[in-house]
Amino acid sequence: MDFDFTPEQSQFRDELREFLRAEVPVEKQEVFGQWSEDQCQFGREINRKLAARNWLAIGLPEEYGGGGKRAIEQGILAEELGYGRVSQTGFMGLGQYGSVRRLFDDFTDFCNDSAPDGGQPVAEHPLVRHQLAQRRLGMETWKLLCWRAVWLQSVGSKTDVAASITFLHGTEEQTRFAEMAMEVLGPYSTLRHGSSQAPLLGNIEGLHREAMNLQGAETTVMHRNIIAHLGLGMPDKTPEHEL
Repeated sequence: MDFDFTPEQSQFRDELREFLRAEVPVEKQEVFGQWSEDQCQFGREINRKLAARNWLAIGLPEEYGGGGKRAIEQGILAEELGYGRVSQTGFMGLGQYGSVRRLFDDFTDFCNDSAPDGGQPVAEHPLVRHQLAQRRLGMETWKLLCWRAVWLQSVGSKTDVAASITFLHGTEEQTRFAEMAMEVLGPYSTLRHGSSQAPLLGNIEGLHREAMNLQGAETTVMHRNIIAHLGLGMPDKTPEHEL
C-alpha cells in the first residue's frame, strides 16, 4: 500500500511551504495562549492571500468556490498552516497537530542544544531522551490518526468515530507533551510570552494552559462515548446535559 502523496500533492505542499516562509515572519507566528486582534488580523490577511491563489478552500468543488481538489489537499493546507504557526479556526485536526508538532520539534532542538552556561544538553540525560522518544511516538500516532480521518473523508466514508479517536488521542498527547516539557524545563517553564528568560517564547507555558483547559472540559467524555457507542456498539451512556 502506497501512503505517499501524489506528485501533484507534493508539489502543492512544497509551494505552500515556500509561500509560508515568505509571508509569515517569526514575529508574526502564533504563540500558544496568546490571543490578540493583531494576530487575528494577520491570519485574515494570510487567508486572503491563500484565497487569491485558490488555496484557501482547495478541497471544495469549484462550483462552490473551491479549488476542485480533495480532502487530502485541504489536509495538507491545514497541517502546513499549523506547522507555520498561522492563526486558524478549527481544532484538534491537522492544523492543531501541526502547531503542536512544530513546538515539539522546536523543544527537541532546544533539548539537543548546549545549555546557556555551556553545560551538557539536557537531551544527554537518559530520562529526557526516553521521554522525547515516547512523545515522538505519540506525535507520529496522532499524525497517522489525523490522516486516516482525512482519507476516510476523501473516499466518502463516515468519519465520526475516526474523528473522535483523533480528537481524544490529540487532546491527551498534547497534555502529555506539555507536562513532560514543563518537568524538563523546571521553573523556567512557568514564564509567559514576553519574559526575556522564557524558553521557546513562552510557548510551553501557553500550551500547558491550553491543555489544562481541554482536560477540564467534558468533551473527552463525549468522544469516549462516541467511540464506545458508534465504534464498538456499546450502549450510549452520554449524560443528558451533553446531548
